[in-house]
Formats: sequence, structure tokens, C-alpha cells
Amino acid sequence: MVILIYFLTFIVLAALLFYLLGYGYLFSGISKTYLRGKTSANIDDGKFFTSNLITTESPKLWEEAPEYNKTDLPKNIVEDLIHSNTASFLVVKNGKLVHEQYWNGYHKLSKTNSFQWQKQ
Repeated sequence: MVILIYFLTFIVLAALLFYLLGYGYLFSGISKTYLRGKTSANIDDGKFFTSNLITTESPKLWEEAPEYNKTDLPKNIVEDLIHSNTASFLVVKNGKLVHEQYWNGYHKLSKTNSFQWQKQ
């Protein structure tokens, strides 16, 4: 019983220390992912967190390249993207949009987390 009391005291002090050091957001992240049955962050987690709108007076759309969406992605790449539950896939070359494709009900105006890969 004494060991349990020491363990609980340690947990409470550790949590308090996390908050005092500015790491309280970790508890929010844990409660909004792991405690909802997820094993990691998800592209739709944004709706569970506060956000700040970044505005601009002159938003610019990606300029479409002349070959925009004229070539289908290779079948093996599409299969990999579908298998990994990808929401969208965009290809930008020389600052112009070459290809964009969406799956699982997502579209141009969907708000999700994003990830990029850049050829070096």
C-alpha cells in the first residue's frame, strides 16, 4: 500500500511539473488521440484542438501547369496511397500544380494536416 501511495504521489508531482514547465499540451494531445482509441496523430485531429486563423489580404492559388492532371498516377502509387488512407495527393513542379487527386470524400476545400516530400 505504501508503494502505491509513493507511485501516485510521483505521478501527481510529475504531472504538476509538466504543467509548470509548459508541457501541459501533452495531456491534451494524449486525451485527444490515445484516449479516443487512436494509436497516433490523425489528419482529422485539427477539429479537436484550438487553432489560429492565418489571413492574408491577397491569397494566391497554385498556378496550374499546362500538363495539369493530364497524366494519371501509376497504378502502384495509387494503390499505396489508397492503402495508407491518403486524403489527397498533390504534385508541384517548378512552383506549378501538375497533379492533384482526392480520396475518401476529401476535396479541394477539405481541412486536414498535411505532409510534404521534396525531391532533393
